[in-house]
Amino acid sequence: MTETLVRILYLEDDPKDAEVVQARLEAEGIVCDLTRADTQADFFTYLRQGGFDLILADYTLPLFDGISALRIAQEICPEIPFIFVSGTLAEELAIEALKIGATDYVLKTRLSRLVPSVRRALREAEERTDRIRAQEALEKAQTELAHVRRVTALGELTASIAHQINQPLTAVVTNANASLRWLAGDSPNLAEAREAIRRIIRDSHRAGDVISRMRALFKKAPETKQRLNLNEVIEEVLVLTQGEAQRNRVSLRTELANDLPATLGDRILLQQVILNLLMNAIEAMSGVGEGPRDLSISSQKVTEMPSESEKNTLEDKALAKAESTHILIGVKDSGPGLDTKHLDRLFDSFYTTTPQGLGMGLAISRSIVEAHGGRLWATANLPRGAAFQFTLPVREG
Repeated sequence: MTETLVRILYLEDDPKDAEVVQARLEAEGIVCDLTRADTQADFFTYLRQGGFDLILADYTLPLFDGISALRIAQEICPEIPFIFVSGTLAEELAIEALKIGATDYVLKTRLSRLVPSVRRALREAEERTDRIRAQEALEKAQTELAHVRRVTALGELTASIAHQINQPLTAVVTNANASLRWLAGDSPNLAEAREAIRRIIRDSHRAGDVISRMRALFKKAPETKQRLNLNEVIEEVLVLTQGEAQRNRVSLRTELANDLPATLGDRILLQQVILNLLMNAIEAMSGVGEGPRDLSISSQKVTEMPSESEKNTLEDKALAKAESTHILIGVKDSGPGLDTKHLDRLFDSFYTTTPQGLGMGLAISRSIVEAHGGRLWATANLPRGAAFQFTLPVREG
């Protein structure tokens, strides 16, 4: 049975020995293209030219030796199998050759071992080449995947910033138009114009704060946390959403607890969470034809048992059973409600149920809440609408 042509470089000073070896190989179905070298210079030249599948070498030559040839081959083409075919080879020298990198050794007096040795060497070389190719393919795939991840991350960050600064920029434009109206005519209302300009400055600063906070969030930079009264944070956001609620004929109601404890948090990021939830609710109800458009936001102090992961981090297992104080914020609307089949996808990046949505608001909001040690979830608001709630642990500054 014939096989693929094997290109062999044979370091051998006796041409008759080379013919015997080639005949033995071809008799066993190994078709050879055998190139003989009998000097160091020829051996070196042929190695540089390349294109060989196997190197055979005598151990002793008049002006050259097999160990030196092996070292040269290891330097130039270490991936090519190297087999000694020698008349005499002491055991110590054979062991040294194998340590240096020889594949095998065969005595000329026992050429019956040659073909099995060559077949094994070629098979192992092919397997080694396949592993290298697989590793290179894996590394290439990993490099491409890393590139895709970087591009995706950049796209997510860009989409996130665009989503987050949309509200303050919209407010800037609205107040700028209002300023022009107050200043127009024969009797401009300077007081209202000044107030509108103050709102422009406020919202412009807020847009800048959003960008810096979002960059910090995605870069995992240290958070800017301070002692907060979440009721005050909610009221600040309500000022921003009041105009949008009125334009969409939404009735807004607050149920804020008087005994709400303070906590540590990033004011801008938590404002973004509340703003996202309120704007999503207003947008959901904007398409409602008949019926009330009710929106409520509430705050209260609640107690929660620590999760299993939190229990595992506590050194005192008795403390793991203790209840912890949390703040619960709820946003409820009377809109069309949520599709229960897709509740688990609501917080996925780029998942949206509106044509103009980017699908980033809820994903970002959950990330922010979880970064503060809380959790965010959605349920149905019976008999109609949706309810989004999140908790934050009470942490004193």
